[in-house]
Amino acid sequence: MVLFAELCRRLTGAGLPVTRVSLHIRTLHPQVAGFGWFWRSDDGITDEIKVDRAVLLSDVYRLNPLFRVLEHGELLDLRPMEAAVQERFAIMKELAEEGITHYIAAPMGSGERY
Repeated sequence: MVLFAELCRRLTGAGLPVTRVSLHIRTLHPQVAGFGWFWRSDDGITDEIKVDRAVLLSDVYRLNPLFRVLEHGELLDLRPMEAAVQERFAIMKELAEEGITHYIAAPMGSGERY
């Protein structure tokens, strides 16, 4: 978590207009799907969450852009302000209301399943 927080701090320190950053890692645990770390520029705090396997069956997950990235290995480059993007992913409306104009999500893997 310290490495992730430092990366975020350095990105903003280099002048990149980063508002929010998240990192998601799967686990092999029978009940825990993975962990997520969330960083926001307004407070510089990194929060960690544990994701239960039940979340993977929810519409909230399946209708989230991260589903496309984590389950299908897609690279997403979206503009939250666009109506079509908001229709495709409900979270984009929330991001647009926060003033976020660009959303990028990319898979990182070992060449195996994402």
